[in-house]
Amino acid sequence: MGISKVKDKIRKLLALAESDNEHEAAQALGRAQALMEKHEVCEAEFGSPAIEAIEEASLGGEIGKLLAWRRWLLHAAATHNGCGGYIKRAGYRKSVMRLCGRPSDITRAMHIYDECVKVVDRLARVHCRGRGRGYAAAFRCGVVRTIQKEMREERGKLRKEMEGAVSETALVIVDTRSKDSRDWMNAKYNLRRASSAQIDHRAMADGVSKGAGAYGQAARRKMGGGPSGSLSTGRERTVSLGPRRGSQAS
Repeated sequence: MGISKVKDKIRKLLALAESDNEHEAAQALGRAQALMEKHEVCEAEFGSPAIEAIEEASLGGEIGKLLAWRRWLLHAAATHNGCGGYIKRAGYRKSVMRLCGRPSDITRAMHIYDECVKVVDRLARVHCRGRGRGYAAAFRCGVVRTIQKEMREERGKLRKEMEGAVSETALVIVDTRSKDSRDWMNAKYNLRRASSAQIDHRAMADGVSKGAGAYGQAARRKMGGGPSGSLSTGRERTVSLGPRRGSQAS
C-alpha cells in the first residue's frame, strides 16, 4: 500500500473516531494510531479532531447542594470517556460541575451523564415513592454504583476485543486518555477530595440491585448535538472527584 493510500485510510479512521458509538470510536482511533506507528507518519499532519488539546467545559449551570450520587456519576462518566471531573466553587453554597479532556471526549461524557441522570431519576420515581429523601438519595447512589460497574465491564470487554487488532502502543494511547486529562487537571488546580456523607446502606443495596442494566439503557440513546457547556479556562478553587495526587486511578 502506497503512503498516500495509508494516509487516506488514517484520515477515514480518524473520522470514524468521532463516532457517537464509543466502541467504534475507540477501535478506529486505535487502528489509526497503529498505522501511524507502523508507517512512521506524524499525527500532526492530519489536524484531526480525534487528536485534540485538553480543554474544559461546564456541565450545566450553577447548582446548590451537590448530592453524592451526582458527584459519583460525574466521575464515572468522565473516566469512561477519557476525561477528568471536578467541582468548581461558585459562591456561597453554589457550585458548578466541570469536565476537562479533549472536546470530543467531553461531548460524549456530557451526553452519557445526562442520559444516566434520566435513567437514575426514572428508577427512583418507581422504587422510592413514599420512602423519604434519605432513602431516595442512597438508592440513587446504589444505581450509580451499578452504572460504574457496567462501565468498567464495557471498557474491559472493549480492550479485549482490540487486543490483537491494534498494536500495544495504540492500546496504551487509548487507555491513557483519562489519566492524561486528570494529570492536566491536577497540575492546573489545587484539588482536594469532597467530604463523604452518611448513607442508608440498605437503600443503596436496593439501588445496586434495581440499577442492573441502567448504563445500557443510557448508552443506547444517541447524541443529538454538542456539549451543553462552553469550553473555557481559568484558575478556580476546586474540589476533585478523582483520586488524590500520586494515588492510583479507580
